[in-house]
Amino acid sequence: MIFPDLLFLMETMNPSEVVLQKLNWMGYTSHLLVPPHSPGSGGLALFWKAHLVVEVISSCKNFIDTKIIAKGRSFFSTFLYGEPDHQKRLELWNHLKNYVNDREEPWLISGDFNEIINN
Repeated sequence: MIFPDLLFLMETMNPSEVVLQKLNWMGYTSHLLVPPHSPGSGGLALFWKAHLVVEVISSCKNFIDTKIIAKGRSFFSTFLYGEPDHQKRLELWNHLKNYVNDREEPWLISGDFNEIINN
């Protein structure tokens, strides 16, 4: 079996212990879990292999922000679960824009943006 070097899960909807128990067999050496904010809703999980250097800069119920070093190169990566509440989406996007505004290294943002630009 082949596993990605980095694995991001959103809407885990389970306590951290359950997520770890279910994914332990995959052999990831490091992880960060953001537990669900209410039973059966939310939850983020980031797993990575030993050869990656992952510095978690910040995390909350909507994202995990990191700086990653792989093969001698570094970049920022934000793993996002967009705000499901329509009223709070703009607030999250504005926060992210201000938060990463002065970064000079490459930045990757990935996940579920919960935003549709065009049908």
